[in-house]
Amino acid sequence: YNYKGVLCSTVLGEFILHVLKDVKEPNEQALMLEFISKFSRKTKPVYSSIKYDSFNIVSRIKEIDRAAEDMDSIHLANCIQDNGTTFVTLDEKLIGNTAIEKEFGIKILHPKEL
Repeated sequence: YNYKGVLCSTVLGEFILHVLKDVKEPNEQALMLEFISKFSRKTKPVYSSIKYDSFNIVSRIKEIDRAAEDMDSIHLANCIQDNGTTFVTLDEKLIGNTAIEKEFGIKILHPKEL
């Protein structure tokens, strides 16, 4: 694939929160955190954090689709704010959401589609 990855601090925070809160086995926690470390070294993503203007984009996303989860809307808004052309997610409610894609000129894909 020919995508340049951007990894947002809100995505990392949500992932780490999940690992620490929901994964009970210490070895599995370590494996998941090691995955992020290896992924970062291998893909060399650009790191990003949410910006004030992203919240206006979140509001617009929620106007278009009230079913969009809050955190997913924040992640997507950050991608849009960073001029991303493709947003990769596991959220079935967002994947292929043509109204959002059209409004922001972005493709929303499942990782399998890369």
